[in-house]
Amino acid sequence: MKLSLSNYRCFARTPDIEVRPLTLIVGENSSGKTSLMAALRFSLELSRSPASSFFNVYPFDLGPYDDIVHQSGEISTTKRFSLCIEKYVRLADARYFPHPHENDKRDYLVKTTFFFKSNYGDTVLSSVRLECEEDQMDVRFDDVMRVTIVSGEFRSEMSQPNMFGQGSANSAVSLQNSFYLLMGLRFRADEEKKSSIEKQKIQFFASLYDAFLSDNHHVVATPPVRSVPRKVYTASDDSSIERGESAPHELSKIKRSDKKRWVKLNRELNRMGKQSGLFSKLDVKKLTQQDSGPFQLKVTVRGRSTPIADVGYGVSQSLPIFADIINHKGSKSALLLQQPEVHLHPRAQAELGTIFAEYVAASSRGVVIAETHSDHLIDRLRIEVREGRLNSNLVNMVFLEPGVEEVAVHQLNLDGQGNIIGAPAAYRSFFIREQERVLGF
Repeated sequence: MKLSLSNYRCFARTPDIEVRPLTLIVGENSSGKTSLMAALRFSLELSRSPASSFFNVYPFDLGPYDDIVHQSGEISTTKRFSLCIEKYVRLADARYFPHPHENDKRDYLVKTTFFFKSNYGDTVLSSVRLECEEDQMDVRFDDVMRVTIVSGEFRSEMSQPNMFGQGSANSAVSLQNSFYLLMGLRFRADEEKKSSIEKQKIQFFASLYDAFLSDNHHVVATPPVRSVPRKVYTASDDSSIERGESAPHELSKIKRSDKKRWVKLNRELNRMGKQSGLFSKLDVKKLTQQDSGPFQLKVTVRGRSTPIADVGYGVSQSLPIFADIINHKGSKSALLLQQPEVHLHPRAQAELGTIFAEYVAASSRGVVIAETHSDHLIDRLRIEVREGRLNSNLVNMVFLEPGVEEVAVHQLNLDGQGNIIGAPAAYRSFFIREQERVLGF
């Protein structure tokens, strides 16, 4: 999948950003990393995007429209911003609007551009454009929903009252619903008036968009601070997912309800704990006989078992990441991690790179997107590539370089020896200057 942004936050216009199984987003503070992560979340789970909350879904909260549209000066004159998603789909994958040629196994390269505008301060869809080969369809939302299909010299225009009213469709899925009305109801009465090519194009685009939405990842997004460790956990303080503190309670539920899954999960958690040097053993200890009673999360560090609140913060911050990696290995999931190295010693940061490499190497469908400041994590991934345990083609590093009014996007690849290719002068310039000062240059 590729993503490009226009007039979005600090990005006036970006090149096509390639999402690979292991995508790292690096750059200085306030260089747009979180904004890019929010856009990636929208792109990866289109069919699950909640209405009217395109870019304000936990843990990303970009605010109202004026805070999202690109500001080229003190007052923005930009009327809309857009996200363009490019990926391959198959018509046979359409779930709700199947194409007559269900055995069509071709991969179609589809570009879908979502244009957003302000509706009394809220961010809403204003139009959508689908492009595939020489075909193009535009859907514009106002008081009338207008659809234009162009295929070579063929052109068809149609419209119907906008079921969303003045404003726009409030999610990518509601646009899909409009296809059902548009294709199924609007033209049923005068079907004989439509040419055969028009019928084919209408059905083609309906199936295409259906397949485009169906190709989704299950997104698991975690904030920089993931949990506050406690000496004792109770049912009443079962934290919500939105606070990112549910890992201890989830582990407790798994141990109570699914012994076989717990044994496998616990074995992998202990392996990762030892590998990172954070702990050698983890267990959930009930303090009463009641299933909903209080419990402790205990970890063994240097031979001593103690509540998680009595050890370093690194354990509680890494535990949700370890659990997500284990639970979603082999599935079509996208782990969006903000600063996974928070509170970790350099050794643990480096080992986290190895854990990421193992995850993408073992999963043909999983994606890890990490916003990171850790050179130790990056260098370990380079080592994994050089020593042949990670294919360099699975890695993309997106380096964000702040400018005066916008941020430049650089995509850095690794060669077979783990060397960084195409790095601009600004990449690691601070570290080079600091090293020169240490050496007295």
